[in-house]
Amino acid sequence: RAPYATYTLSETPIRTKDGIAGYEGTITLTVFSTSIAAVDALIVRVIQAIDSKVLDGRKMYVADSEISDYPDIGLSSKDLTINVLK
Repeated sequence: RAPYATYTLSETPIRTKDGIAGYEGTITLTVFSTSIAAVDALIVRVIQAIDSKVLDGRKMYVADSEISDYPDIGLSSKDLTINVLK
């Protein structure tokens, strides 16, 4: 039942001569709701909560967003691309 969110995470190690110095990656967070206005309101709250903050040892930056509308099933969504550095 809307609203809800899904996510994927991909991380790759940052390799140096001395070994792994950390990790960089991307989180794709998709928020679904019943209207574009509702999705936008939720996305604003998500961005305020995570942009330029450290969560679980990961520094997060919102890099991009893309909106989709599915009127035939009554859902709208917005994908956030979040760059991660650990």
